[in-house]
Amino acid sequence: MSLKVAVLACVAVVALCDKAPVHAPPPPVYTPRPAYHAPTPYHAPEPAYHAHYEPEYPAVPPKYNYNYGVADSYSGVNLGHTESRDGYKTEGSYTVDLPDGRRQIVKYVDNGDEHTIET
Repeated sequence: MSLKVAVLACVAVVALCDKAPVHAPPPPVYTPRPAYHAPTPYHAPEPAYHAHYEPEYPAVPPKYNYNYGVADSYSGVNLGHTESRDGYKTEGSYTVDLPDGRRQIVKYVDNGDEHTIET
Protein backbone atom coordinates (compact mmCIF):
# COMPACT_ATOMS: atom_id res chain seq x y z
CA MET A 1 0.00 0.00 0.00
CA SER A 2 2.72 2.46 0.86
CA LEU A 3 4.31 1.77 -2.50
CA LYS A 4 1.09 2.79 -4.22
CA VAL A 5 0.97 6.04 -2.24
CA ALA A 6 4.60 6.82 -3.11
CA VAL A 7 4.03 6.14 -6.82
CA LEU A 8 0.86 8.25 -6.78
CA ALA A 9 2.74 11.12 -5.08
CA CYS A 10 5.49 10.94 -7.68
CA VAL A 11 2.96 11.00 -10.54
CA ALA A 12 1.25 14.02 -8.96
CA VAL A 13 4.56 15.88 -8.63
CA VAL A 14 5.49 15.16 -12.24
CA ALA A 15 2.04 16.29 -13.42
CA LEU A 16 2.24 19.54 -11.48
CA CYS A 17 5.80 20.29 -12.56
CA ASP A 18 5.17 19.63 -16.22
CA LYS A 19 4.46 23.29 -17.03
CA ALA A 20 7.31 25.82 -17.21
CA PRO A 21 6.95 28.88 -14.97
CA VAL A 22 5.67 32.05 -16.63
CA HIS A 23 7.78 35.15 -16.16
CA ALA A 24 7.44 38.69 -17.44
CA PRO A 25 9.74 39.60 -20.33
CA PRO A 26 12.97 41.37 -19.30
CA PRO A 27 12.96 45.16 -19.51
CA PRO A 28 14.70 46.67 -22.56
CA VAL A 29 18.33 47.59 -22.06
CA TYR A 30 18.98 51.30 -22.43
CA THR A 31 22.52 52.58 -22.45
CA PRO A 32 22.67 56.35 -22.74
CA ARG A 33 25.35 57.68 -25.04
CA PRO A 34 27.55 60.46 -23.72
CA ALA A 35 26.99 63.88 -25.21
CA TYR A 36 29.66 64.95 -27.71
CA HIS A 37 31.79 67.85 -26.62
CA ALA A 38 34.34 69.29 -29.00
CA PRO A 39 37.86 69.16 -27.56
CA THR A 40 39.20 72.44 -26.28
CA PRO A 41 42.16 73.75 -28.27
CA TYR A 42 45.58 73.46 -26.62
CA HIS A 43 47.24 76.65 -25.46
CA ALA A 44 50.83 76.41 -24.28
CA PRO A 45 51.33 77.83 -20.79
CA GLU A 46 53.24 81.02 -20.33
CA PRO A 47 56.91 80.40 -19.50
CA ALA A 48 57.86 80.79 -15.86
CA TYR A 49 60.94 82.79 -16.84
CA HIS A 50 61.44 85.87 -18.95
CA ALA A 51 63.30 85.39 -22.21
CA HIS A 52 65.30 88.58 -21.68
CA TYR A 53 66.49 87.50 -18.22
CA GLU A 54 70.26 87.34 -17.83
CA PRO A 55 71.67 85.80 -14.65
CA GLU A 56 73.73 88.14 -12.55
CA TYR A 57 77.05 86.78 -11.40
CA PRO A 58 79.01 88.33 -8.57
CA ALA A 59 82.07 90.39 -9.48
CA VAL A 60 84.16 88.40 -6.98
CA PRO A 61 85.71 85.22 -8.41
CA PRO A 62 84.62 82.00 -6.65
CA LYS A 63 86.81 80.59 -3.88
CA TYR A 64 86.02 77.44 -1.92
CA ASN A 65 87.37 74.20 -0.46
CA TYR A 66 85.38 71.07 0.25
CA ASN A 67 85.81 67.36 0.77
CA TYR A 68 83.79 64.33 1.70
CA GLY A 69 84.37 60.67 2.32
CA VAL A 70 82.30 57.52 2.76
CA ALA A 71 83.56 54.41 4.52
CA ASP A 72 80.88 51.74 5.02
CA SER A 73 82.22 48.49 6.44
CA TYR A 74 78.89 46.69 5.92
CA SER A 75 78.74 47.22 2.14
CA GLY A 76 82.47 47.70 1.59
CA VAL A 77 82.03 51.15 0.03
CA ASN A 78 85.09 53.37 0.51
CA LEU A 79 85.33 56.56 -1.52
CA GLY A 80 86.15 60.24 -1.20
CA HIS A 81 86.43 63.55 -3.03
CA THR A 82 88.41 66.73 -2.38
CA GLU A 83 88.29 69.96 -4.39
CA SER A 84 89.55 73.51 -4.01
CA ARG A 85 88.95 76.51 -6.24
CA ASP A 86 90.42 79.97 -6.32
CA GLY A 87 89.15 82.02 -9.24
CA TYR A 88 89.65 80.02 -12.43
CA LYS A 89 92.10 77.55 -10.88
CA THR A 90 90.42 74.37 -9.73
CA GLU A 91 92.17 71.28 -8.47
CA GLY A 92 91.08 68.18 -6.70
CA SER A 93 91.04 64.41 -6.50
CA TYR A 94 88.71 61.55 -5.86
CA THR A 95 89.34 58.01 -4.69
CA VAL A 96 87.37 54.81 -4.88
CA ASP A 97 88.12 51.24 -3.84
CA LEU A 98 87.72 48.91 -6.82
CA PRO A 99 86.12 45.44 -6.54
CA ASP A 100 89.46 43.71 -7.11
CA GLY A 101 90.98 45.36 -4.00
CA ARG A 102 92.89 48.19 -5.72
CA ARG A 103 92.26 51.85 -4.94
CA GLN A 104 91.80 54.22 -7.87
CA ILE A 105 92.93 57.80 -7.32
CA VAL A 106 92.14 60.47 -9.91
CA LYS A 107 93.71 63.93 -9.63
CA TYR A 108 92.62 66.85 -11.79
CA VAL A 109 93.67 70.47 -12.35
CA ASP A 110 91.91 73.15 -14.40
CA ASN A 111 93.43 76.61 -14.80
CA GLY A 112 90.52 78.02 -16.80
CA ASP A 113 92.18 77.60 -20.18
CA GLU A 114 93.80 74.17 -19.86
CA HIS A 115 93.16 71.12 -17.76
CA THR A 116 94.95 67.90 -16.85
CA ILE A 117 93.75 64.62 -15.43
CA GLU A 118 95.99 62.02 -13.81
CA THR A 119 94.81 58.54 -12.91
